[in-house]
Amino acid sequence: MQEWEKRVKPIPWKWLLDASNLSVRYLTLSQLLDYPIDNTEIISAKDSIIQFGPAMKILAKQHPDGYWGNPVNYYVNAKYKGTAHTMLILAQLGVSQGDIRIKRMCEFILDVAQDPISGGFSCSSSSTGHGDQRNLEPCFTGNMTWALIQFGYLADLHLKKALDWITTYIRFDDGESCPPRIFPYNKKDNCWGKHTCHAAVIRTTKAIAAIPKQYRSQEMENMAKKSADHLFKHHIFRQSHDLSKLAKPTWLEFAFPIMVESDIIEVIEILLDLGFKDERMQESIDIILSKQQTDGSWMLDRSHIGRYQTRFEPISQPSKWITLRALRSIKKYYSI
Repeated sequence: MQEWEKRVKPIPWKWLLDASNLSVRYLTLSQLLDYPIDNTEIISAKDSIIQFGPAMKILAKQHPDGYWGNPVNYYVNAKYKGTAHTMLILAQLGVSQGDIRIKRMCEFILDVAQDPISGGFSCSSSSTGHGDQRNLEPCFTGNMTWALIQFGYLADLHLKKALDWITTYIRFDDGESCPPRIFPYNKKDNCWGKHTCHAAVIRTTKAIAAIPKQYRSQEMENMAKKSADHLFKHHIFRQSHDLSKLAKPTWLEFAFPIMVESDIIEVIEILLDLGFKDERMQESIDIILSKQQTDGSWMLDRSHIGRYQTRFEPISQPSKWITLRALRSIKKYYSI
């Protein structure tokens, strides 16, 4: 038994590995049990994700041109069934990047949502049919960049521009100063206020954390350090200027799928993936551990039930997704 396994109640391995959730089965084999990528069981588990279950149901509804629903309403007016959020879900399900339907989806989002000049992603298209500079959002840019990395686009020039946008414009203000009134800060006050939006920090930092360390530029490393300092200053989920108060109480509610709103499991994983470990993470780890049930599972606290292209787990019930995510964060924490 490894050290991290000693920190939790008995793990329900059989439950996590049964065929009722093929994505969790694959991710348990690969990320908790460390099966090598060329293992036949791993290959079979990975292939099955797109052939059965939620991913199959989602892709069956896709338009041949790569989108879902109305192509114009890929984000704001189609939550959470639009192309952008559906793309995030497929990335979290572990869908293979080799399927032509995935390529069409990615190319669609790059075409209609990315601003070809700045590289950021917009929640609406301009009259030219590409991302509108007036509606560029850091959280959306981070989410689309992260998803595209999952689907094998890291070396694509579109991604280089998106990552340059992130490292150039993301700020870590903590209430003491306001961003300059120039592009892009003069467009979205809710994103670039006196205190940087927590979602902007997490979503963009997650994109950086998804890049293997050997491929991160110095600008990416610098941003990761600033993000870590910002989060540690807040003890992850508290108000930095009054640590007795919660800045993000919803982060204590465990969610799946993850869209814009985060939780402490995700934040801890992002920091650990970037190589940061600090005593100010311990409270979050203790909370994660405290929420494990006697049967070894964790419950799903938060989800937009009925608003996706397909159904996932019910709220307030044992969740394979939350159990996987919680165990993965604990494993990473006690393995450094």
